[in-house]
Order: sequence, then C-alpha cells, then structure tokens
Amino acid sequence: MNVLMICGTHPPDVCGIGDYTARLIESLRHIGTNVTTLPGVRWNLRSAGKIIESATRPRYDIVHIQYPGVGYGHSVVPQLLSARVPAVVTLHEFSHVRIPRRIASLPFLLSARQLVFTSEGELSNVRRVFPGIARKSVVIPIGTNIAPVRAEGPRDFSEVIYFGLIAPRKGIEQVLEFASCLRQEEPGISVRLIGQVPASFRHYAETLKAKAQGLPVKWTLGKAEPEVAELLSTASIAYLPFPDGASERRGTLKAALGSGVVCVSTEGKQTSEALRGLLTFASDGRDALKKIRTLLADRGLWERTSAEGLAYSASFQWDHIAHSHVQLYKKLLGEGG
Repeated sequence: MNVLMICGTHPPDVCGIGDYTARLIESLRHIGTNVTTLPGVRWNLRSAGKIIESATRPRYDIVHIQYPGVGYGHSVVPQLLSARVPAVVTLHEFSHVRIPRRIASLPFLLSARQLVFTSEGELSNVRRVFPGIARKSVVIPIGTNIAPVRAEGPRDFSEVIYFGLIAPRKGIEQVLEFASCLRQEEPGISVRLIGQVPASFRHYAETLKAKAQGLPVKWTLGKAEPEVAELLSTASIAYLPFPDGASERRGTLKAALGSGVVCVSTEGKQTSEALRGLLTFASDGRDALKKIRTLLADRGLWERTSAEGLAYSASFQWDHIAHSHVQLYKKLLGEGG
C-alpha cells in the first residue's frame, strides 16, 4: 500500500499537527506501509497545479490530507486538492476555531472521500450541523507527540508545569494568574512553562515574559523531544487551563498523563467521561491553587490519580493508531479489514 501524506508543516517547524503527522508516518512505516510526503511545498495558487499533479500519480493508493496546519497559512490549495483527488481528510479542528477557519474547512465536508475526526465530541458537534457526513466519518484518536520515559529520579513537588505551544488561546494568561497566587500564598512553589514558540507568536511570547516579571515562573522553551520527555518524567502536577476545556484531541494533555503527571485543567463541552474521572478541574488560577494544595497534601491521592492517568494513556499507543489507519485505508480500497 502506497500512501501520500499531505501536511502543511513538517518538523522541525513548530506545529502540533505537523508533529502528530510525523509520528503517524513513522508508525505507519514501522508496520510496513509505504508513506510519501511533499516537504518543502509552497502552498500558493501558483504551485497548485504541480501539487495536484504530484498527488494524482498512479503509484499512490491513498492520498491523506491533514488539516489545518501552520504551514498552509490562508491557502485554499488543500481544498482544491481534495476537490480533484478522492482523499482521506483528517480534520483536527473545527468547532473550536474561529469562523474563517470553519468556513475554510467546509469544502472538505463535501469533497473528502473519507473524514477522520480525532474525538467523538468533535464528530458529534460537526454532525449536528451537517448530519450527512456521518456515512463517511470515523474517529481515530490522536496519541502523544512525546514518547514517555521512565523517571530516573524522584518527582519534583516544588514545581507545577504548563506544557504546550506558547500561543494565544492556550490559557497561559490563566497560568500567570496562578503564578501570582503562588507568589502571595505559596512562595515555596514555582511554575515552569515548557513549550515551543511558533515563529508567528514570538512577540506574544515576549509579552508574556514581560508580564511574568517578578512571578515565580521559569521558562523552558525550544527543547527537543527527549529533553521535554525527561522534564515530564520528573514533574508531578501540570496546570493546563484550556479555554475550551480538556478533550481527547489534546496531545499535550495525553503526553502529561502518559508521563504520570497529575493534571489540573478546565472542563468543557467535549470533556469525555473518561477524562472527567482522571482530571481535577479548576475555574481560575486561585481555584487551581486550592485544588493543587489538596493534591500536594494527600500523596496517596496523587499516586492513585497518576496511576489512573498512565492506564488511560495506554489506550492511545501509536501502533494501535497506525493499525486503525491501515484498516481504514484497506476498507476504502476494498480489501476488507
């Protein structure tokens, strides 16, 4: 089986969807699937003909588009490609993005040969508005982009971590509010922000750093995956206040849980029952401090919650995700599965 995987961004460029796609490609190749990519593509109309020509070559059994992605920018070439080539399209974001991005995703609902969603909640939201997509839709959950490592030393209970992209609408302002509460009430605890800064948000990151002056905040940015995995392996508690709530499409959340980190987050419409049983929810920074104090005071509660998170993360292993994709591809090719 020969698969052409289309993604707007490839590592080392910073994009969560790009990182996910790289892990998926690696896992598919590991189980014997031939996967080709189109790195270095310029996603403009001038290049559209060449991209479509490349995708329609007979050697590809499946064309799979990952959407959206930082590298696409505002390009409509992915939509044109889907209209010309019967493609599998994974929609990573729809209900949680702004109106222009939703509009940009609409053509895929009509033209895609098969739609893949990364959570049941996301599919349910889209299906509520466009019920006709149910017949060509499937859910394949994402895995973590950070491979967990076994901790060599003890967990650090003097730090609360935030982990993810340093970008707007990620709840980082709420993390700084939490850090302000720590300065006033828990001077022995600090916050460590771990993440990558997309090139387009460097000014935003500098603004955050300026706001954090005088707060118990440490910045660990731009680290490679092994270094991030080591940091997660010794962390104890993460504060991840997603503005739209925790959900199973959050790779950073899964990375933290898969490393045994106990997570305090926010509840939203797409928070699954499984996550409700695993996470501690806080309404704001001050409430987060209250909940984290409870976790720090009851080490047995922390250990039980950590173990439950590890058990949950086992259901999102990359080999299972890769096999789910191959099963889908075979079904589309009429090979059963």
